[in-house]
Amino acid sequence: MFIFIIAFYIFLGSWTIYNSTSPRVDTFYQFLEAPQKILSGENPYASNYTKVYAGITPNYFPYLPFSFIFSLPFVLFFSDPRFGVIFANVISAYIMYRMLISKKKEAVGLLFVAAFLLLPGSFYIIEHMYLDPIIFMFFILFLYFYIKKGYSLSSLSASLFFLFKQHLFILLPFVLQKKKIRPLLFFVPFLAIVFFFLLDTNAFLRNIVFYFNPKTVPAPIHMSLSLTTFLSAIPLLSSLNFPYLIPIVLFGCIYVYIIRTKRSLIFKAAMSIFAFTYLMYQSFYNHYYLVAQFLFLDILVEYLRINV
Repeated sequence: MFIFIIAFYIFLGSWTIYNSTSPRVDTFYQFLEAPQKILSGENPYASNYTKVYAGITPNYFPYLPFSFIFSLPFVLFFSDPRFGVIFANVISAYIMYRMLISKKKEAVGLLFVAAFLLLPGSFYIIEHMYLDPIIFMFFILFLYFYIKKGYSLSSLSASLFFLFKQHLFILLPFVLQKKKIRPLLFFVPFLAIVFFFLLDTNAFLRNIVFYFNPKTVPAPIHMSLSLTTFLSAIPLLSSLNFPYLIPIVLFGCIYVYIIRTKRSLIFKAAMSIFAFTYLMYQSFYNHYYLVAQFLFLDILVEYLRINV
């Protein structure tokens, strides 16, 4: 039955890809073309991509290096990076299933895996090539190997988790508090950031730091699902820059409170990502999808009474 569920999910995911060969979203073309640029010796942070949106020059790549490194084999062998999202969700589902059957909870495991793979919008996430399931896969690998006392693989997985998106660094305090993390294995992959920073410092900073200026970011932040969007609709607050100041202060207070709580690592991570997503301006469906995946994992470890 587990194999049937996985096969059914892979079929639906592949069907989604083959019926949407050219989705009108910049993330698809960026993760399709960035690995190709690496193979041809180009710097993804100093390149142009296929134009998708009218009036926006596609000369940006606002993701950390492992995003295109991970996509490379799927582009090379399948000519489509979205198979990487399917792969990541299958790995995450398999780990969850292993955790459940190890406690003789096979029936619950099947229901849990099916619910996880068929989360609302899961095929929308595949179609648009959003990184969030891939990011989650490295987090659950980190947790699984840590529970199994495979601290080297756990440290490496934790490191790679942080090498996709910048805002994930808010979770560094929660991960580094784990005493068995191997510093060398954790920090060596970060040399990829150093490499591209030194390769073209201006291009790297433009994409990774200055891209997120709310006044110049090409993403449609006026349509984001956030408190900032709501506040921006109030003329008086908008003119005083309050839509950006209030959420920053609120997030700082909430984040400090989350750090001080005695809840599980997973719950702290989920609430931190949710607070950041809801309060900031770069907040779209895929960001909340990642929160939902974290909460699924938190429910699992609470059900199995695993101390993390």
